[in-house]
Amino acid sequence: MGYNPRTSAVHQKRPVKVDSAIFDATLDRLQRETRAIIDDHWLAVKAVAKALFERDRLDQAEVESLMVAALPHLRRDVSGHLAPTHAQ
Repeated sequence: MGYNPRTSAVHQKRPVKVDSAIFDATLDRLQRETRAIIDDHWLAVKAVAKALFERDRLDQAEVESLMVAALPHLRRDVSGHLAPTHAQ
């Protein structure tokens, strides 16, 4: 039947049993993956942060322009999304 947010334990605020070893392993994996993404895109993170210090807001086009300038390997794919032009 699949996931239904109206009947989920989280939606109903019921406690959910979680295996602590699985939770810890998942958390560790997600932290490693997040760190890798930040490391790979650090120049873009810095460029966006610098621009936000100068102005309160950036629109999507401005963020994407900063990202492409900081990470030249990014280009728009056929669907219009930013994607690497080669495998990293």
